[in-house]
Amino acid sequence: MNQSPDSDVLGGVLDRVGAVPVLVDVGASGKAHAPWQPVARKSVFVGFDPDSRDIDPTLRANYAQYKMVPKIVAGQDAAARSPFFLTAFPHCSSALAPDHDALKPYIFADLFKVERQIEIETTSLAAVMDELNLSAIDWLKVDSQGIDLSIIMGLDAKRRERLLCIEVEPGLAPFYQGEQTFHDINQALIKEGFWLAHLKVQQFARVQASTIKQVFGLDVKATDPVARLFGPSPTAAEARYFPTLESLKAREAPFRDYVVTWTFAASTGLWGYALDLARAAHENTTDPAQQATAKFLTNCVKATVIGLANQAA
Repeated sequence: MNQSPDSDVLGGVLDRVGAVPVLVDVGASGKAHAPWQPVARKSVFVGFDPDSRDIDPTLRANYAQYKMVPKIVAGQDAAARSPFFLTAFPHCSSALAPDHDALKPYIFADLFKVERQIEIETTSLAAVMDELNLSAIDWLKVDSQGIDLSIIMGLDAKRRERLLCIEVEPGLAPFYQGEQTFHDINQALIKEGFWLAHLKVQQFARVQASTIKQVFGLDVKATDPVARLFGPSPTAAEARYFPTLESLKAREAPFRDYVVTWTFAASTGLWGYALDLARAAHENTTDPAQQATAKFLTNCVKATVIGLANQAA
């Protein structure tokens, strides 16, 4: 059960501190990111995707400001132009070559078939933030197919410590040549002062499509409903991280950052973390208006939790 305030409530909270969150999506193919919807109309969106085949043409309408950058995002030491592998399934396209030996045992191997290799201009997050005159990213979502950690570390240290939410989608095993896996990224982000707030495991059948064809005489794709009959195995993680209260305090985060993080926690249903954020925000200010806002955030959580308890009764 996940009851979150509507966009009017969260928008009003952002207005209290004059905050315009910056939402960055590396690998922006597909529909608008659902957890962003309660704050989207008050936010700046910057998207990156060199493969435009599945970018939603209505995406722009969701945000107060919108910018799409058709470049590869990599670390700060990347070359000016990099190879990019366009795969049969657009969401599998990557700056890394698929590892066909690692993919072979899985039913989704055909999705990673390289249809074409091109060269595309490469940039870093820090460089684009400088071009757009954005001092910070509030919520960073990275689905780069194998180089999530390099992209995050492509931000300078000052911008990294100001991140209020990070989402990544790494493999549990390396399905691309040189892929940075969940294990690598999880360790690095915890060291950077973040905690793992959400984890969803993607699962696909570990069976070769050619074996199914041989036994059943059927061409079964990973996306076909019948593929589920062969049993799920974990392949990748969808992970979300928030800064710990200790890391916010250590960098003397401004009141604005506590409030924006609170709206992100509320939009994802993390009411315990939101309650702690409201308390910490109150304790770290002596300004009467800010204390009143912190009290409002506490009462909002309290009312929501009571409502959830009544629904469950």
